[in-house]
Amino acid sequence: MTQKKYTRNRKGTLSTVSSSLSSSFSSTTAKIDVVEKPSLVQWIVPIIGLIFSVVAYSLTIKETAKNSNYYDHRKSVSSEYLQVLDKPEYNQEEAMGHIFYSKAAFCTEHAITSWSCGHMCNNAPIVGTDKIRYIPEGQQFQVQGYVAQIPVHDSVPDKVSNSNNRSSNTNGNDDVKCLISFRGSLNAANWYADFLVMLRPWPLNDLAGADWCRGCKAHHGFAEAYEELRTDLHWAIADLNCTRLVLAGHSLGGAIATIASFDLRAAMGYHVEATWTFGKPRIGNAEFVNSFVAAATAQRISPPIWRVVHYHDPVPRAPPRVPGIHPVAHGALEIYYIDRASSEYTVCPQYGAIENQSKSCMRGWPLYLSLNVDHINYLNESFAFKNFPDECKATQ
Repeated sequence: MTQKKYTRNRKGTLSTVSSSLSSSFSSTTAKIDVVEKPSLVQWIVPIIGLIFSVVAYSLTIKETAKNSNYYDHRKSVSSEYLQVLDKPEYNQEEAMGHIFYSKAAFCTEHAITSWSCGHMCNNAPIVGTDKIRYIPEGQQFQVQGYVAQIPVHDSVPDKVSNSNNRSSNTNGNDDVKCLISFRGSLNAANWYADFLVMLRPWPLNDLAGADWCRGCKAHHGFAEAYEELRTDLHWAIADLNCTRLVLAGHSLGGAIATIASFDLRAAMGYHVEATWTFGKPRIGNAEFVNSFVAAATAQRISPPIWRVVHYHDPVPRAPPRVPGIHPVAHGALEIYYIDRASSEYTVCPQYGAIENQSKSCMRGWPLYLSLNVDHINYLNESFAFKNFPDECKATQ
C-alpha cells in the first residue's frame, strides 16, 4: 500500500524539540490515596445521566443472550477470535502505563513536547523529545493530543490485512512504534462535545458511506471533535514514520482514541496494536461496534479495545442506551474494577454490541449509585486536574 501524504491545512506547525529522554514503566509511581470531593460542576454528568436513565429504563427491552442479533454476530466472527476473546491476558502494569500516557495528554504543549510533566512522564517511556508531535486544540471542541515514538520491546508483527484487504502500513520502513493520546474533558468546549449525544452517520466527509462501516452512526460531538484533529493526527503519524500504533485516553479522550483507532485501521491501513480507554462513554450504534470489531479482527488484534471501568463510574453508562431511539453500545473488552480501591477486577467478555449484563460487570449496579469520584480516579491515579503536578501545567 502506498502511504498517503498529508500537509497541514491550519496555521502553525507541530512542535518538536531536540533533547532526548527515556524512562520505563517500572519506575516508582506516585499514588493519590485521598478520595477527592467532586465540585458542583463535576456532579453535572452523573445527574444528567441519571435523568436520561429514567427514560432509558422505561423504554429498554432487556438484552439477553436469546436476542437473535447475538447469535447472528457470533456466526460472523471466527471461532479462533472468540476463543482468544474469552480468555484475554489483561496486564494491570501495562494498563497503568497507559494511564500515565493518558494523563500526559492533559498537560500544556510545553510539558508534552519537553516530556517534563512530572511523575506521568517519568513513568511513561518515549524514544526522545525530538520524537513527539503535539496536536493542538480543535477550533470548536478544543480537544488536544499528541503522538510520541515509544520503545519497541517485542518483535515486529507479521504484515496483516485490514478490512479493505490492504497490507498494514509498514511500507518497508524501520519498525517505529508510536503512542497516540487525547485529552479528556477539561473545559466548557469539551463538555459541549460530551453533550451532543445524538447519533449521526459516520465516517464523515470524504469517507461517508464507506463499505467498511455501512450503516454506522456515532455520537455527534465525538465524531466532530475527532474530525477537527484528523488532518493533524495523520500528519504527525506520517512525520514520525510510525508503522505500529497504540492509542490511549480517559473519558472524552478515550472516545476520541476509539474513533481514531477505527479510522487508522480501516481507512488508513495502519497496524493498531492496542487501544486503551479509561472511563470511556458509549460512542456508536451496533453497526459501528460490529464494524470496529471486524477491523480489529482483520488485523488479528484481540481484544479490539481494552475498556477499563472503575467501580461506579457513571460515564461508561452514558449516553443511555434506548433501543429504537438511541441504540448506543460499547465494544469488547470490559475490565471492571469491582471496588473503589481498585483492588480486584473482573474480565467481562461480550460479543458484538451486546454488553455483558453480569452483576460483576459495569451493567450490574443501579445508576443511582453513580459517583463522579469514581470517574476521576483510575487505579488510584487522579484525573482531577487540580491534583496534576505543577510541571504538567508549566508553559515554559
